[in-house]
Amino acid sequence: MLSVKQGEEPKSRGALRASRLHHGARAEAAAATAFPLATDAAIEVLRTGGNAVDAAIAAAWALCVCEPSASGVGGQTTLLLYMADGTARVIDGNSYAPKGVSLDVVTESQQRNGYRSCTIPSTPATLEYARERFGVLSREQLLESAIRIAEEGYAITALQHRQMGWVASMLRDSEETSRLFLHNGAPPQPGAIFRQPVLAKMLRRLGDKGIEDFYRGGIAGFIVEDMRQNNGLLNGADLADCDLPVEREALRTDYRGNACASWRHLLLATSPKDQRNGTKRLRWRSILFSGSGRILR
Repeated sequence: MLSVKQGEEPKSRGALRASRLHHGARAEAAAATAFPLATDAAIEVLRTGGNAVDAAIAAAWALCVCEPSASGVGGQTTLLLYMADGTARVIDGNSYAPKGVSLDVVTESQQRNGYRSCTIPSTPATLEYARERFGVLSREQLLESAIRIAEEGYAITALQHRQMGWVASMLRDSEETSRLFLHNGAPPQPGAIFRQPVLAKMLRRLGDKGIEDFYRGGIAGFIVEDMRQNNGLLNGADLADCDLPVEREALRTDYRGNACASWRHLLLATSPKDQRNGTKRLRWRSILFSGSGRILR
């Protein structure tokens, strides 16, 4: 999860450009992510003239490198954009299963782990859509930090060490994941430098050739071949037919005089795609809290 806030953030692409930061200038922007290097990536983009959307995209690419337990190029992405004029938009990049998936060919255990649990990755398409729609910097600029982190590496945290320990047996099931995430079959110790040169090469290729390469080009070919060799169900047609994310209005409510919007379990924005449940969540939020702000027991 990440959040970027920038002062004076209007609605249109052209007006979204951030003020460049000069010596002594006051920066009216902030970023928060699940990993310090991703936060640094967002701040650097803001300092070099990007807007809040650019910063969020750069941070998301960085998290694909330094938060492997929760973020990844092969995942799905949904963004909330909250504008200075009070409007809220959701870029809905929820993923979906390959066409070949059914209860007849995917067991309950395979739904949780392994190649047959994979959905069609939406992250590259969603981040690029957001950049083209609202960003002002180039794709190459927004990938720079992620590529650098992947090449130079970062220190494994104590939490990441524990997380790898929790799934070490699953990581050992694949030669590739074992080689990437484990050291002599065991999770690397906190402080160990984790480098991902192959990921860096792929990210650089996305910058050079475009996101299209992930879905219909050379990267797609690598994905399809890996799936074929490991009995996965994701194929070239699934990747090529991947839909662009859908831009929607967020659902809104008021709480103690403040406008609230929510998507899924977060009190931010809810996609009308799940309007009934989203509306319920917003209502529950209003009901759960008393006038004093305490949760009603």
